[in-house]
Amino acid sequence: MAINSVNSNKNPHIAVAADSETQDLNSNFLKESGFASKKICIIVFLRAPEIGKVKTRLAKSVKKDHALGLYKCFVADVLSMLKTLEQPIRLYYEPNGAKKQIKAWLGDGFDYLPQCGDDLGRRMAHAFEQSFIEGFDRAVLLGTDLPDLPGEIISEACQQLEKNEAVIGP
Repeated sequence: MAINSVNSNKNPHIAVAADSETQDLNSNFLKESGFASKKICIIVFLRAPEIGKVKTRLAKSVKKDHALGLYKCFVADVLSMLKTLEQPIRLYYEPNGAKKQIKAWLGDGFDYLPQCGDDLGRRMAHAFEQSFIEGFDRAVLLGTDLPDLPGEIISEACQQLEKNEAVIGP
């Protein structure tokens, strides 16, 4: 039996299981604890839309405000595609104090959470841990650099997570 432990200072006793028997045990534990399983969520990593802080490599060859405009379009395209799916969308943002700015930009309908960690790997691990602690069984994580990513790819990832511990794509 393969088990991926999710260790957290907040709750070190949550585990995400690779096999159905342990997943059933985890689901029962969550239900008995008052948490209803929410199944799969979509995690999106993004940054506050600030000139010079997004699309920085592109901004070296085009005007910075054009790079910012392109970034905003990328985010809008990704979120528009994700809204056609049934899974809850959790936006993990940077910098830490930008929630009000990002929510004013993107509006309601999302969970807004700060990215936590010293590097991208730790921020991603924290986003997964937090989602599992909050009752999701599985999560798909993506950034905002694939504006033409078809929703079918995300749906396929969600389906594959029903049978596999991890999925990497596209």
